[in-house]
Amino acid sequence: MAKGFSLRVETGVRGQQPGEAVPYREEVVTRFAAILLFALFASNLFGIAVRETPLRMFRFGTYCIVLFADSAIALSRLMFVILRKASELR
Repeated sequence: MAKGFSLRVETGVRGQQPGEAVPYREEVVTRFAAILLFALFASNLFGIAVRETPLRMFRFGTYCIVLFADSAIALSRLMFVILRKASELR
């Protein structure tokens, strides 16, 4: 199973009797996908709240989502290097 957290999605089945257990499938969302989803919503909020015209809102929102994604990638690489150096010192 991939690293990440799981979302439990319940789906109904035709012909299912009342009171029967509902089958579910587990959807795995990686941490990077979760960060991108957060970045999408946060950048929309920043763009709407900070800028006046729709074009400027879109440009600022795009700028924010790029900054979120770049910072997430840079921080993950930094944490990888720190972890690797710490394991070498042991």
